[in-house]
Amino acid sequence: MTSESARLVSVWGSPGFGKTSVAIAVGHLLQACELPVVFLSLRGLKSKSDLTSKFLSLFRQAGTFETGKLQDLSADDELSLIFERLSDHCVIILDNAGDLLECGVPNVKDEVFNLIAEILNRSDKVNFLLTTRESLSYLNLHFHGHKSVRIRELDKFSCQTLARKLLPRVSNSDLKKVYQICGQVPLAIKLLCSSISEDFTQSSQYLESMEYTENIVEMLDNPYYPSNSRLKSLFESSFQRLTKHVADVNVSETIRSPF
Repeated sequence: MTSESARLVSVWGSPGFGKTSVAIAVGHLLQACELPVVFLSLRGLKSKSDLTSKFLSLFRQAGTFETGKLQDLSADDELSLIFERLSDHCVIILDNAGDLLECGVPNVKDEVFNLIAEILNRSDKVNFLLTTRESLSYLNLHFHGHKSVRIRELDKFSCQTLARKLLPRVSNSDLKKVYQICGQVPLAIKLLCSSISEDFTQSSQYLESMEYTENIVEMLDNPYYPSNSRLKSLFESSFQRLTKHVADVNVSETIRSPF
């Protein structure tokens, strides 16, 4: 992200593997290098115009230009003018970009990539980082300087290390059950350990009741899965707490105006 050769980096992998955590960590590291970072979640967006509006909302809040001077411009022209006048280099992180790219709306993928290409052409001071579930390696044919990075599942030792860090007082047998339930998915381990830490005295019994749940990655990828309502409730409530924390971090620490 700090090299001149990488204008667009895509981080991809299965649900719960840590793409957002990696993106946030990258954002903080770039800020430590005094590089302005803009972090945007694209969850729930359905069109290229939704993305344009999200960009404009952020940059207008940053007070980039006087509003009166932009009244006669279209949204696309206003956005182009903003990026043409960037004074400093910045990195734009588009988290959950796959939600928009794979939303099923006709032509949305091409329109979004055309918008990103237009921004990159307008300014040599912008780099992008996208997180998606699917590989975007095909963009190598369309974007000079695109780098694709895959986030894979944790190895067994790393899973146990993470669970032990989150639950330092549980027994080895309970840690083994955490691994059996969550597999090698770090988000699942975090959510499950978070729930156990709230009711530590019942951890063994609690884990036994969840030991035979089905594929955890499928569950994270589908809000209606699994049929086990207790597990579904656990992950929904824990994920809401985690999402709020991540959102607070993004707003308060990750975003800095590049103007």
